[in-house]
Amino acid sequence: MKASFVIVNYNRREELLKTISKTKELIENNRKEYEIVIVDNASSDGSVAAVRINHPDVVLIEKKENIGAPAWNEGFAKARGRYFIILDDDSHIESGLEEAIEHLDMHPDIGVLALNVVTGPYTSDMWLWEDGADTVGFIGCGAILRRETYEKAGGYADWMF
Repeated sequence: MKASFVIVNYNRREELLKTISKTKELIENNRKEYEIVIVDNASSDGSVAAVRINHPDVVLIEKKENIGAPAWNEGFAKARGRYFIILDDDSHIESGLEEAIEHLDMHPDIGVLALNVVTGPYTSDMWLWEDGADTVGFIGCGAILRRETYEKAGGYADWMF
C-alpha cells in the first residue's frame, strides 16, 4: 500500500466528515493504493457513530480518553502504507499528493515533507522556507511521514499533548 491517511479527531464531527469526504474524492482513482485511519480522541459529539454510519470503510480507532497528539502513534501502528499522511480533523489535501509522494520516492533522505497550508490561523506563508536548512518552522496539520522515519523516531512523545 502506498500511503495511509492518519487523522486524529476530537469533537469535530462535521469537520471530520468533510475531511474524510474530501480525502476520498482526492484518492478516488487510486483507492487500492491508500487507506484512511481515524483515531478518535474520546469525542463526546457523536463523531465515532457518524464515521461508522457514513464511512464504514475507514479504519476507526476509538480512544477512551483524550491523549492529544500521541494518538497519532496508534493510527501509525494500524496503518499499512509506506507513507503516513498526517492530517488534522479539519484539514485536507487539495492537490499535489502524487507529486509529493514521487518527490519522497526520489529523495530517500527526506523523512518528513510538510504540506503547504493555505488557510487557518497558521499558514505556510508565515515561514521562510530554505531547502536543507537545519531548522525549519513546521505546521503539524498536514505532513507526509516516511514509515522508516516514524520507526526510527519512535513517534510522538507521550508528554506532547
